Amino acid sequence: MNFVEGSPIKKLVDEFCKDKMEDRKVETMRSRVDNDTWKLCAELFLKETVDKSVVKANEVTKELSTYVTVWDEAFALLTVESNMKMWLTQVAGIPIDKEKGMELYVISGKAAKGKNTKIGWTLEGKKRYNDICRGVTAEREKEASKQKERWLLKQWAEEKDKNGRKRKRVEDIEAWEKEKKELEEFDPLGGF
Repeated sequence: MNFVEGSPIKKLVDEFCKDKMEDRKVETMRSRVDNDTWKLCAELFLKETVDKSVVKANEVTKELSTYVTVWDEAFALLTVESNMKMWLTQVAGIPIDKEKGMELYVISGKAAKGKNTKIGWTLEGKKRYNDICRGVTAEREKEASKQKERWLLKQWAEEKDKNGRKRKRVEDIEAWEKEKKELEEFDPLGGF
């Protein structure tokens, strides 16, 4: 499978397919990849961990980390890291040994009628999930991550505008929130 060199999908696939575990740093992806690659990751994986109604209600008015929890993000990143090589192998048309599987962190077993099934996460996968949670928590505190979230919010808002959907612009919402706060703090003279 050939992806265009330098494209967001190529960068994203490369992040998840590092051969050495010490090179796999998906939990620090927010600050390491460019905006377009991060946007693709958020759209393909992170938004899928949250109920669609929550995404729809928040994606053009709130930053991603306000409705996608650290645990949601870590689960998405772990799942993709565990399955990416298998998915790419399938797309390339290469047969996969169903008995063995190619997932990094999944325990396979037999279900009723002898069919293969996924039983759960390996201990290594559970440990990796914890590592990813810690990494995502630290990443979200970085200014580069916060900037990416603001950029992402703006991009999704602009895309909604281009699609002709009516909605308030982020700037209008922020201005209203500021005015609302000022009104709450305002103390009129003479009890007005």
